[in-house]
Amino acid sequence: MAASTHVAALGDLGETLIQAGRRDDARVVIVEAVEEARRSDLTLSAAWGVGQLAFIDLLEGDYESAGRELASALTHARSVYPFETEMLHGLGYAYLGLGRRSDARATFGDLLEFASGSGQAINPEVALALCGVALAVEPGDLRAGARLRGAVAKLRQDAGGPKRTMWRKDEELERRFEQPVIDALG
Repeated sequence: MAASTHVAALGDLGETLIQAGRRDDARVVIVEAVEEARRSDLTLSAAWGVGQLAFIDLLEGDYESAGRELASALTHARSVYPFETEMLHGLGYAYLGLGRRSDARATFGDLLEFASGSGQAINPEVALALCGVALAVEPGDLRAGARLRGAVAKLRQDAGGPKRTMWRKDEELERRFEQPVIDALG
């Protein structure tokens, strides 16, 4: 089996394990994929794996590590769709977790700009970006964030519902940061 095929298979397995909530198992598999990618000089595959490890850190609440690794992976991801969109999405949540709301909004704005140019009629990344912007509003703007969050829910519903437009890890991140926006509606 070619190294690139094996690395891709390990990456797919790792992503599946993340989605299944088996983060420890996913970490082991993805570390193996990254190591093999580096040995085989598959730079982009190694960076993708580092980004997936960062998502595990993000889901576990280690925003500092996740932000550092996602920023590193993003340097290799520029203009590679969907790699860049996923790294921007994760980095926005890392900034949000670190309390860096303006950086989070800017990153979600970059995601929105990149995803808007994809040419897809219904683009799930646009909804992810808009939701990120809604959750990253300043405390005085929570009502506006809540309205935007509602518009995103409608967009997702029109596109076939959340299960067709987002991954489990995306839902988990949104739920983690949505309470202040919900509370703003009273």
